[in-house]
Amino acid sequence: MKKKISVIWVFVLSIIIVMEGVFIGSLLFRNNIIEKEDNGEEVQNTVENTDEPQNEVPVIGETEQEVEPMMEIKYTKGVFSWEPGMINSENREEMYEVIRQLNIDEVYQYFETGSTDDENAYMLADELYKMDVDLYILAGESDWTYRADGKPMLDEISRAIEYRDYWGADKLTGIVFDIEPYDSAKWERGKQDVLLQNFLDGMEIAYNAAKEANLRIILCIPAWYDDHYEEFLIKLLEFCDVAAVMNYDRANEYDNIINEINYSRELSKEIICIFEFQEVGKYNLTDMQTYNNEGLEAAIESFETLYRKAGYENLNFGYHYLRPLQEMPPWFQLQIFIISSSGRARFPNTANSPSSILL
Repeated sequence: MKKKISVIWVFVLSIIIVMEGVFIGSLLFRNNIIEKEDNGEEVQNTVENTDEPQNEVPVIGETEQEVEPMMEIKYTKGVFSWEPGMINSENREEMYEVIRQLNIDEVYQYFETGSTDDENAYMLADELYKMDVDLYILAGESDWTYRADGKPMLDEISRAIEYRDYWGADKLTGIVFDIEPYDSAKWERGKQDVLLQNFLDGMEIAYNAAKEANLRIILCIPAWYDDHYEEFLIKLLEFCDVAAVMNYDRANEYDNIINEINYSRELSKEIICIFEFQEVGKYNLTDMQTYNNEGLEAAIESFETLYRKAGYENLNFGYHYLRPLQEMPPWFQLQIFIISSSGRARFPNTANSPSSILL
């Protein structure tokens, strides 16, 4: 009896094992089909497949789109240098270190009035020329628009010609005029229309004289002329080669300069976006007006974002100004980086950085 029960039990277990095998096999087969479908492989049907080519059914709305290449980032970098003593032999090497570190292309140097055969000025021009850096005279006063004949600007052009005669024709590229009539006493007394018209008349005369002398003119302008004096601004831009916009509002940089970029584009003029680096509190500067705390990398990233968005290849970068770059806070000095020839930023080996910048 026990033997009969054992045989029956073995038979039942055999049936269970076979059924489990069939079940597991079917699951494996089903999973294999699903994987093939997910991988886009053709799954055999019970329907007989013919050798005739099948016409592909196009997907409605699915078309090939060309991918536009990213705009190349390539721009020049200029630095303002307001201290006349920077041309002295003991200071020039500090300037050159900053130029090398940041790959500066242009220097806008303020010179004291006086003898144009100054030896330090000559050495600065000669050494920058050998570094392949363009030199501009930096000049301008708020009361230069008190007269319409452009005499103060013409005097600077005459001085530039004398400098160039002494230095050599290729060692002076042009003049940067920083003329701010809105800081003058007459502006405060409500003479805006007269001052702006004098500005136009004087710059027209000066620009024609500069072209005859083969001197380029960079003209500094605030970011708000287009808000109140748009017609004046558009006309003023005709009397320079480059507009340099003092774009000192970090919260609204693109909107502050896009009109000036578009005007420059229409006139085929170059334009510089100037970034402030003086310390917070100086001249009542706030943290949202200067990159002294945010640093160079933040300024470059902001500029390149603006560059791509504006889509104008003649947009360039300006540092304001040299001394704050040399006196950046110690915690930031270790982040000084080199700007490559394409305008991109990369961090240098700080061991080789200049003592004037790194502590």
